[in-house]
Amino acid sequence: MNWYHIASINPAELVAAKITRQVFEQIKAGKEDFLFSTPDIPNVSVVSGYVLPLQPPHENDPLNIRAAYYVHTNETNHIGITINVPQDFGPEYYSQLYAELQTAIRHEIEHSTESREKIIEEGAQAWQRNRPTPEAAEKYLTSLLELPANVAGMYYQAKKTKKPFIEVLDNWIAAWKKIYARYPSEILTEIFDRVRKKLLNYARKRYPKAQL
Repeated sequence: MNWYHIASINPAELVAAKITRQVFEQIKAGKEDFLFSTPDIPNVSVVSGYVLPLQPPHENDPLNIRAAYYVHTNETNHIGITINVPQDFGPEYYSQLYAELQTAIRHEIEHSTESREKIIEEGAQAWQRNRPTPEAAEKYLTSLLELPANVAGMYYQAKKTKKPFIEVLDNWIAAWKKIYARYPSEILTEIFDRVRKKLLNYARKRYPKAQL
């Protein structure tokens, strides 16, 4: 049983909310980088990150957040976050920023509950695939390591933004399709319909009482 299922003081979603607020406040304050300890998470020592403006010709691309859970041999595991922001970044982006931070951070906290061996084995395979094609993306997004984290992150965003889980899931699927827009639409539909079905089935099993 993962630690957040039995923790009475700091379940995963409360921890995610706290870290999201901390990161958000750092960005609002204009910090270009940040680093703080995370005593509430058993397997994470620190959260670090960078805020980087998008460069030409991508300066007007949408706000983008990338996060990862890093496992180190000295047990100082950490969550790293990179936030790429448009050149005109300002308060009008705060709502989107907060929602995407919630998803990314909850996703990585889910990874921190996995065994060290599973993360190293599955993570290495995922990086080797590197998601160069839609088929590789399907294997990555529905892998034993990523599927639970993807669902946990999106379910948390759905709860916090008061949106249906399926709406959050469909927006997420649409974003992935855009990455592979050069491929025929019928291929993308077939592949990402399978991804959607797997994630939705897992969500229904994990959250049986939730209205998805």
